[in-house]
Amino acid sequence: MKPWLFIPGDWRRPQNKESFQLYWCEKSQLGCIHPLPELNKIPSFYDIDEYYTHHIDFTGFVSASSISFFDKLRTHLAWRFDCGVDVTSKWWKQQFGTASSLILEIGCANGHLLQELQAEGHKVWGVEPDQQALVLAQQRGLNVFYGTAESLPSEVKSRQYDIIVMNHVLEHTREPLLALRNAMQLLVDGGKLVMEVPNNSCIGLKSSGIGWMHLDVPRHLYFFTPQSFRAICEKVGFEI
Repeated sequence: MKPWLFIPGDWRRPQNKESFQLYWCEKSQLGCIHPLPELNKIPSFYDIDEYYTHHIDFTGFVSASSISFFDKLRTHLAWRFDCGVDVTSKWWKQQFGTASSLILEIGCANGHLLQELQAEGHKVWGVEPDQQALVLAQQRGLNVFYGTAESLPSEVKSRQYDIIVMNHVLEHTREPLLALRNAMQLLVDGGKLVMEVPNNSCIGLKSSGIGWMHLDVPRHLYFFTPQSFRAICEKVGFEI
């Protein structure tokens, strides 16, 4: 790996003066922060009142009245040309039908998706390491327990699941291979793992550089492209 991007600070915590160095492997199309932060330091990265998982909904980042007409137009065009698809209960029905499933979401944040799926008749469990988000998820009446993808709580390891969700989780892990192996062990035969990560070969990063929102250093520790994302999943034994 070679030096890739130097990040002079944490945009979510401007009072923090620490800088970060990202490295990149051109052959594997994988990036990482180096050195990896110590495990006991990671919770402080999420000690942010306005972090999106620390609210009961995901709205309200910026007041619409404070955005200029041209910025609104640019945002509208960006969304029109974007290929992203949100994981919602509607998307779920399109992919998996309406039959009731046992679902585990690792990194379930404030439980927004789990609550939707539970309302559709699925049996759901969640794991979340961020204490503020964990409290919100539990306040929804969900079975959500403290833990990480690499160190799952015993409460969720006592059963197997039809589907496991890791939505914007793998990039936060210190040991992504271990996280994927843990997920595989909890799936029934033929079970499915649904994942999403930022695409670090996208136009947004190319045009924005270190200002790209979805780098989100130091909360993101690994940086995937479609090539490296597929490779790490296949290395663990998943079929894409």
